[in-house]
Amino acid sequence: GHDEHAGSSRSHCSIILSLLQLDEQGLVTKTHFHICDLAGAERPDKVSDDRQTGNHDVDSMNPVWSALQGKQVSAYAQGAIINYELFEMGKEVLLATGLHRKRKAYTPPRQMTSSFIKATGACLGGKCRTAMIVCLSQAPQCGWETWFSLQYGTNLAALSAPVVRQKRTKFDLALKTAVKNEKASRQRLDNAKQDRFLPLKQATHVENSELLRRLEYLLKS
Repeated sequence: GHDEHAGSSRSHCSIILSLLQLDEQGLVTKTHFHICDLAGAERPDKVSDDRQTGNHDVDSMNPVWSALQGKQVSAYAQGAIINYELFEMGKEVLLATGLHRKRKAYTPPRQMTSSFIKATGACLGGKCRTAMIVCLSQAPQCGWETWFSLQYGTNLAALSAPVVRQKRTKFDLALKTAVKNEKASRQRLDNAKQDRFLPLKQATHVENSELLRRLEYLLKS
């Protein structure tokens, strides 16, 4: 069992709001607002006393693989995944900061990483206005977590990237591209197999369909 935060989902939560703007010149601008509630880091010795017994030890060695296989992942393994992702995100912040100081472009990782790192890494290249709100605990027993959170905020505050201005697209071209993407994602979804990539294909098709619906609404209005 888990003695700390038994009701916690131990997961990140992300809300994405999309805004389409059509100006008087017939140019379309698409803006995304990403609001992320990151899971908190956990010390392994606070998770469970039986973490080294049974399946806990196996899960902790390769929790991501266990989760992808649909297996029940222990609370200790969930904490390991969270800590790993937070560490990787912090590493990407430091990498992006160093590259920008050298006037070099930063590209988020695309392989051998999680979807969380891909999504958050896209916020570090200058195309997004990025900010972080750090929540701290005043409890003495949470000193390590508090230090970790403060270090996280300090590193992100040092990030400075050259602004990449967003390109506006002609409405006719945006509509043509949206029709093409919606058709392609629908075909991929129709031919999709029942595997772990199916939810991603479904989400992509929903996004493409919604974009097409909004553009068609702008065309009628």
